[in-house]
Amino acid sequence: MPPPPESFNHHQNQLQTEPPIFVDRAFDVAAADSSNPEVPRFVASAALLPHRLKSRIDADQAAAVIDEINAIINRGCHVTSTSIQQALIAFFLLVQPRSDYDKMLDELDRFIDAENKRLFEPNGLRLRNPHRVAFLRLEFDVIN
Repeated sequence: MPPPPESFNHHQNQLQTEPPIFVDRAFDVAAADSSNPEVPRFVASAALLPHRLKSRIDADQAAAVIDEINAIINRGCHVTSTSIQQALIAFFLLVQPRSDYDKMLDELDRFIDAENKRLFEPNGLRLRNPHRVAFLRLEFDVIN
């Protein structure tokens, strides 16, 4: 088995020494509609963010990032005629085109990577993609 890439080793050297910081998922009744009542949303109020997160980064900046994550997820979770058509094509032809949901996941990956480089890593944090934990919470690793 070949050795892991250098970037992997660099990441391992920055492993957290403190437990991760979590921002919980909240069901937003106002944002729900009859076509998709369970769109995951994360608490974005600066006043409700965990103290450990606010002690490392400006609460308004963190809330703005969380608001954008919520907006990206919201765009990918709405059932549209296109998403129904894509599902039918995939089912009947056994070909899976890139769905709106897949595109949302890619956009979310790019956004989180950019925000980690711009905002979180310089402040000793790394935001994990919430898709890895079924959109149950946002996790911030504390790095050295």
